[in-house]
Amino acid sequence: MPVKWNLREWLRERGITRASHVSKIVRERTGYALSTQSVCELLNDQPKMLRLETSQALCDAFYCRLSDFLEVVPHAVTRSKGKKGSPACAYRFGR
Repeated sequence: MPVKWNLREWLRERGITRASHVSKIVRERTGYALSTQSVCELLNDQPKMLRLETSQALCDAFYCRLSDFLEVVPHAVTRSKGKKGSPACAYRFGR
C-alpha cells in the first residue's frame, strides 16, 4: 500500500479518541466546520480523497504537519523495456 494513514493512532497518542472532540477542537481553533461524520470517516478509513482545506484545518488545530499522520510512499519504479536504467515513467521536458 503506497499510502500510510494513521490519523486515529496519532490522535489517540494525544488523548483524543472521539470524533466529536476532534470536530469541536478544529472548529474552536480554526473556525473550519468539519462534521462529526466526516471525522468518523477520516478516523475509520483511509480517505480516497482529502481536501487541502481539511488537511490544513487539521494541521492548524493540532499544531502538526500532514506528514505526522500521512505518509505517501512511491510505488516501485518500473523499468521500461529497451532503455537500460531508464524508468518507464520518465518524462522529458522541453519537447
